[in-house]
Amino acid sequence: MKPGKSPNDVSCFPSSVMGRGVVIVLRHADAFSRDNTSTSAGSPSAVVTERANRPGSFDDRRDLPRARTCARGDARHSPERKRDRQDVFRSMHPYLSQGAVGVVARVHLLSSVIALSSGMLDVLTRVMRYAAARSPVVFVGEPGTGKSLFAAVLHEASERPGPFVEVSAQELAPELTRSALFGHVRGAFTGAERAHVGYLAQAERGTLLLDDFHLMRRSVQAMLLRAIERNAYRPVGAERDVPMTCRLVFGLGRDPGRLVAQRRMLPDLRSRLGFMVVKLPPLAERREEIPPLAAHFLSRAPEDLGVAGGPTEFSPTAIAALTVHPYPANVRDLRELVREGYLHARQIGSAVLGVEHLDGSIWAVQRGRNREENRRLITWALEAERGNVLRAARRVGVSKNTVKAVRAKPEAV
Repeated sequence: MKPGKSPNDVSCFPSSVMGRGVVIVLRHADAFSRDNTSTSAGSPSAVVTERANRPGSFDDRRDLPRARTCARGDARHSPERKRDRQDVFRSMHPYLSQGAVGVVARVHLLSSVIALSSGMLDVLTRVMRYAAARSPVVFVGEPGTGKSLFAAVLHEASERPGPFVEVSAQELAPELTRSALFGHVRGAFTGAERAHVGYLAQAERGTLLLDDFHLMRRSVQAMLLRAIERNAYRPVGAERDVPMTCRLVFGLGRDPGRLVAQRRMLPDLRSRLGFMVVKLPPLAERREEIPPLAAHFLSRAPEDLGVAGGPTEFSPTAIAALTVHPYPANVRDLRELVREGYLHARQIGSAVLGVEHLDGSIWAVQRGRNREENRRLITWALEAERGNVLRAARRVGVSKNTVKAVRAKPEAV
């Protein structure tokens, strides 16, 4: 969004500028309404929307936004494209720190980020703010919120020459964690017939993401604290320290302060990590991003699944149902739900992915949901079953009387 544009305008950062993938859509969160999101996924390039004539729901096609697709060019490294990239990042200026615009111009992974909510805009701002520093960064978020993605974005924005290396504490056997991280010399312990290069050395001059870090033993945390303090570490069995040239990034499932209170993180380590903490909001707190995310996953389905010939767009009801559905695993759940629906619709030869093609869990009426959302689910079930009350009741998991009450009086549920 360029300075001076109305908060109600949408900025399109096309994949032709950013590289393959989705565009970044930035807007003021308080100006967003559900009519601003596209339901199309007809091409690999992403969809960006214009405002519809009137706000409302996705109950009928009149409420759908008008959408346009950003075409992708072929010359990825042409001088024209480089100039376009610079223009795109200047347009991000209102959302980023003063010095971040020059840094972010090489961050191609941003082409796979969709940011509509204030929470995700804050994530982007903090990632760019912290990119140039060497200090550790902490990403806090539930599973599937994108800790790995944004750690990779942080690495690209930092322009560090080394690789981005990712490891989860769940992958490491507790008794081998120390050797896996710091490496060991030959003969360091029984069975160490050759030297092993640890993750800290593999990420030399790059970035090392330690995901699920709170699952590591406190003894290993103490060794990492020492490495951060001295910018050096000692492989198992070695006599001398080795300089640590990589940047450490930590992925946590809970707030660091809470982990300290639960004795799952050393207080000294928490203090040393400072305040470079990026909190990734769950999908339930940024539902306005579900339609463009779903469109992205649908456009990627033929390549990801290795099966072409499926649907290329969603029905309005499908998008509305996806928007209100709960996602325990966040974006990961949404992706799998769209993929399964893609295969279902393809099997019966439908070019449109409708709500009837989505997994049955999408229909479940839940007590935690807003009453209006449950009422809509029942109304959609009636439409899908052509007014058959019994089948509609079975589809959403409620009694026939509830369905009849909704049909007679829509505000009943």
